[in-house]
Amino acid sequence: MLLPHRELEWTTCKSPETVMRTLASMTEPTQKPWKDESTTRFFWGTVEPGSFLIGPYLYNFLFIRNYSVSIRIRGSVIPEAHGSRISLKMEMNRFAQVFMPIWFAGVFFFFCVLLVIFLRSHAIDWPPFLLLPLMFVFGQALVRIPFKVQADRAEAVLREVFPS
Repeated sequence: MLLPHRELEWTTCKSPETVMRTLASMTEPTQKPWKDESTTRFFWGTVEPGSFLIGPYLYNFLFIRNYSVSIRIRGSVIPEAHGSRISLKMEMNRFAQVFMPIWFAGVFFFFCVLLVIFLRSHAIDWPPFLLLPLMFVFGQALVRIPFKVQADRAEAVLREVFPS
């Protein structure tokens, strides 16, 4: 898959009501993925009975508010015999889900164009030809590294607050 995502599920001894109440206390009801000085909560988004759509606040270096690297966490809390089951899916935000396939399609298109030129003329400069695979690797790193950092941090917080 070109875009990263992560699906998690675990059981906790806390009741669904306690899980939702705790999650709501950790979530700022806003759509801004960057953290203001006045915010003390870890997540932003919405928490409804039985489900939630949240994202971790961004702590960007150099104070850059880059919305394209934020992730969305969609989840549900299901009652179990001795607690509840937390099921969630982490994915890139909508902007990245639209932009990155366009990026990869453009890289693939230009790679095909250069390949046709190379096969017809047998004369092409290698540095531009090699630049296209590097652009693909750059695009993958552009989405995978920030996603992994934010997903790992959000998962660690959730697993700490709602242990198995």
